[in-house]
Amino acid sequence: MRTITALVLLLCLADSARSADITQCTQKVLAGEKAILQADLVCGDAGFCQEGLDVGDQPCTGSGPPCPPGNACVRFGVRVGNGGRLDLNGHSISGPSAGAAVDCAGRCTIAGPGALADAEFGIHMNRGGRIIVKDLALHGNIAGIEGDDPGKLRLSNLTVSANGYGMLVADVSAKTIDVSGNTHIGLQSSILRAKGVTANGNGEEGIVSFGPRCSLRDVSANGNGAAGLVAFGRGTIVDSMLLGNNGAGAGFDILTMQLPRLRNSTCGHSAMLVIPPGGGFDAGATWGVCASD
Repeated sequence: MRTITALVLLLCLADSARSADITQCTQKVLAGEKAILQADLVCGDAGFCQEGLDVGDQPCTGSGPPCPPGNACVRFGVRVGNGGRLDLNGHSISGPSAGAAVDCAGRCTIAGPGALADAEFGIHMNRGGRIIVKDLALHGNIAGIEGDDPGKLRLSNLTVSANGYGMLVADVSAKTIDVSGNTHIGLQSSILRAKGVTANGNGEEGIVSFGPRCSLRDVSANGNGAAGLVAFGRGTIVDSMLLGNNGAGAGFDILTMQLPRLRNSTCGHSAMLVIPPGGGFDAGATWGVCASD
């Protein structure tokens, strides 16, 4: 009896360790499933019709039959169900141009090495949940990572460059990521905890935080077309450098609504963040915390 029980247990463990293979566009990783990308994918704008909060099995394309009234066509390279994991296994997903290379439906993990490129969104998050993204490059997308739900995003070892926007998300803990060289903003979030982040040479702001607090440690935000940091609350900046930025079109590196706290950090110019009636970010009185204030 003990031998039979042990054999059943081993078979169950072996079954749970199996992974699905991803070999073509529009494949779905089931809820709780682990999948491994086995080839580079170049994806067009095919997808599936939305059914309630999920995606059904009715295919849709830009030129094909429309989805039922009120149901959107959800386009993606690979969709990861709640609790699922996708390993890119050294491969890449390019496209779709009107959807996400990887669409995360709830809690999920997306792991490299690999690349997500030339899509509307490299990664799109929906339905919240804890999302882990690591060891990836994201480039050539309209937005590298985008989320319309307040999922908790945990990032490590990423290069997010040459996108329209680097990241447009809600709640981020980031470690060792590079969000440099994007056309617009490097990293935008409401809740932000960042360590070892580089946000240099973006066309607009390097880092934008809309929440009451943001924490930056070992951060480089230099040479951006607008401010290195814009924070709607208090910014805590430790062991960091913010220089050569052009906040408010007047050379400000830091714009915050509350007095920022700096420790062992270097910046050129800081000021109070002012939101003008027409929108955008403007500068008020200097904070006196940077070298040239």
